[in-house]
Amino acid sequence: MTELATARAGARPWPMTSEAAESLGAEIQQARRDIAALAGEGLEEGVANLRLAQSLRRLEALLSTQGRAQLLDDPGCAAIGRKATVQHPNGDVDRYAIVYPGDGNPARSCVSADSPLGSALLGARPGAVVQVAAPGGTWTAAVLSVE
Repeated sequence: MTELATARAGARPWPMTSEAAESLGAEIQQARRDIAALAGEGLEEGVANLRLAQSLRRLEALLSTQGRAQLLDDPGCAAIGRKATVQHPNGDVDRYAIVYPGDGNPARSCVSADSPLGSALLGARPGAVVQVAAPGGTWTAAVLSVE
């Protein structure tokens, strides 16, 4: 495993594919362009200030993720940028895209790397049984495949 950036002491690294890391870099560049454009506009009270504040928060989150990123190009391991098929305790099978921290949307089958399920999946391989430490209690999921 090659480190993309040195993880801060005590902070968990975010394993991701090189494609996800490249996409993250592009999103950071776009966020910077958006902020520059918003800052260059005549800021009217309320709406423009809110858009600028939201863009700044988004950039901060992206930079934090980038600062903890680790390249994980082993195709057999779950990482940001991959999809994992899991079997839930009730037998249901779902396929989730593992996405950047804070970007999850279960309705679109995207699980955030910092969610209980996403965190449990990071680094897992097919055949593994992961423990998901969720607010409602701990449960297990079987990893059927990683793509």
